[in-house]
Amino acid sequence: MKLTMNDVLAIRAVATCCDASRKSPRPILQTVRIQPSDKGVTYVATDSYALAWIHRESVDKPAAEIVVPQEIIKALAAVKGFADPNAVCAELVPDADGEFVSLTWDGNVVRAFANIGDFPQWRELVPDYKNLPVEQSGGFAVALAPRLLARLNAAADVLYGKGKHSQVGARLRIVDKIKPVLWTFDSDVGEFSLLQMPVKVMPS
Repeated sequence: MKLTMNDVLAIRAVATCCDASRKSPRPILQTVRIQPSDKGVTYVATDSYALAWIHRESVDKPAAEIVVPQEIIKALAAVKGFADPNAVCAELVPDADGEFVSLTWDGNVVRAFANIGDFPQWRELVPDYKNLPVEQSGGFAVALAPRLLARLNAAADVLYGKGKHSQVGARLRIVDKIKPVLWTFDSDVGEFSLLQMPVKVMPS
């Protein structure tokens, strides 16, 4: 899969939001999944407390899902883009049997083991939020869950630049009493979504 800087930012944003670069006894929680569909590509990460995803339409997409392991996520911090955020700046290639994935950029290559378990069926956990009531927030003024708000700001720092997202129009949706809040906002990369989830609905 050829990566533009927008693809790189999408991976970094969901990884930062769910802290996918940290050490974990559950390696599956240290990955970002790139999942193609008829409408584009979704980049998704979870740490069992929160679920973050960005959907991008009309992009160069892989034929099958690609696992982005921790080593690749860390290496993406060194990838630099061009003036055109849609210009190709790196390439992400899984091997034939899906055991490893390689990242190539600017003469550098990082190869990492990627066969580290099944990712949660996360789409089953996402509500039909398009029909939920929305509370608009200029910036992130509505702080119902401090941990979730910090994660949202971390993702926005990646997508907009640190400290440059005060005017981002975040949309807050109250899902229900069990799954408290869902934040979404639009960026040049794609629509970003962050759902705070109770631990009991995520796989152990």
